[in-house]
Amino acid sequence: MTKVVLIICSVVFPLLVACSGSRGEHARRLSRVDSLLPVRPDSAWRVLQEVSVADLREEGERAWYALLRTEAAVRVGHPLSGDSLIRAAMDYYDRKGDAGMQARAHYWAGNAYRRLEEEEQALREYWRAEELAREEGDMRLLGAIYNNWAYLFWVNGLEQEADSLYGLAEQIATRRNDSLLLGESWCRSGAIAFDKGKAHYPMAEKLLLQGYGIAKRLDNRQLQRIATSYLSTLYARMEKGEKSLRYAKEYWALQSDTLHCYSAYVHLGEAYFWCEQYDSAVYFMDKALSATDALSQSTAYMRLADIAKNRGDYTLSVEMERKYSACITNNQETVSRQGYSLLDVIANLQMTRMQAKSRQVQKLVYIGMALVFFVIAFGAWRIIHRRRILPRQIAIQSLQKSIVQPEQWEEKQPVVLSDEEKAQWKEEFERSMVYCKIMRILSDSQQHENSQEKLEDEDWQQLEDFLNRRWNSVCLRLRKNEEMRLDDIHVCCLYLVGLSVIDIATVFGYTRDGIYKKSKRILKKISVAHQEENLKDFLNRFSEEG
Repeated sequence: MTKVVLIICSVVFPLLVACSGSRGEHARRLSRVDSLLPVRPDSAWRVLQEVSVADLREEGERAWYALLRTEAAVRVGHPLSGDSLIRAAMDYYDRKGDAGMQARAHYWAGNAYRRLEEEEQALREYWRAEELAREEGDMRLLGAIYNNWAYLFWVNGLEQEADSLYGLAEQIATRRNDSLLLGESWCRSGAIAFDKGKAHYPMAEKLLLQGYGIAKRLDNRQLQRIATSYLSTLYARMEKGEKSLRYAKEYWALQSDTLHCYSAYVHLGEAYFWCEQYDSAVYFMDKALSATDALSQSTAYMRLADIAKNRGDYTLSVEMERKYSACITNNQETVSRQGYSLLDVIANLQMTRMQAKSRQVQKLVYIGMALVFFVIAFGAWRIIHRRRILPRQIAIQSLQKSIVQPEQWEEKQPVVLSDEEKAQWKEEFERSMVYCKIMRILSDSQQHENSQEKLEDEDWQQLEDFLNRRWNSVCLRLRKNEEMRLDDIHVCCLYLVGLSVIDIATVFGYTRDGIYKKSKRILKKISVAHQEENLKDFLNRFSEEG
């Protein structure tokens, strides 16, 4: 019997260890992909290929994988077979109610639907993602949503709406010192500028070159593709063939698939045309005719007509012009129709939001009326009750006074700062060394994989001193709880400062999920009676108490 038990243990135990190790390895790879995606999407895609979907046992890991794979495919430019992956991720995070991951899933769903040319659905996902990102306070994601939302408007002929959204994205990028977001906003705004005509070419060139400079400095291939594409188009319109050709070649070299990159063929053909290298121009424009989008086809027909006319082949020129006219007419009708459809979707979404707010206000009115009725009823009951018991109460109080005079305790009231004092505190805090250090860590982590700077003991002490002054010794009150560890106090400090979950994770070098789990553990330690709250809401209430 003993031998049988030993044999079973010797077989089963290694298998359990192997399975546990495998799950840990998958989680580490997914975490690595998550950190690589914003800066090295090509590398993230390669790491993602090493993850076996069949080995992902937990639903959360499968949802995370589905989200990361969709994001990687869109960033790198790989084709999407459908929406099944991102739909599974959205369904999971919607059920969990994790606003941060919900916002991210709906945002990448919008990008995926745009790639799948389901533009109305893309708009709905951007709309939902924007609501969730504002609720979570994730300004980095909010800026990215505005950028891609604006691009959706722009390609469908809604230039004014697109320009407004790009302006919002640029404001967020400037406030957060987000170079990547700022670079993309400049590139998109530059593209809108040169579409307005020759008078706007200098401004367009300035914006695009600024965006291109950021792309090169960050070595971000996705932003480089955007910048070189628009620069090639701008210089072609300015009839500067050599400059157009330079950026067209760079754009082509940045493609992951150089066999089906029809937009790159159009740029090369256009640039060679303005360099008067017609053989090369015809070669690339012929390849561009295989594109599925009408814009690439119409540009190719137009330039082939011009080349045929310059060579004296008027028959071919007329045929190409006819095809160009038919193609551009169909494209304009499609863009106009799609633009009106998007405006209809926006109107419906706004109406739905207004109706939801109206229902919420109506609900609050009903609650308010019920509270007023309750207060009135309670007041009437107390008056009647006091009339009944007052004679007896007077007699009891008289007897108590004759026996003993109880000691009066004066309860200390919490300190409430005036608006001016709050403003002075905010200004002093934002000039402090610890606040500047936190901002540097977030900025470094956004541009690189991680920051070399860390918050030291004296930094945390300075942060606690600031928070104690602002909110009634809140950190000292938290420290009275014997179950609270030092890193628990530090997490609470960053919530009180107003950082988002993803920024807190960045400062500690954790994952977002790690911060969520830690927050739940902290809440159990300090708020047993308020387990329905999240840590952020609890701290906001707790900090105002005395």
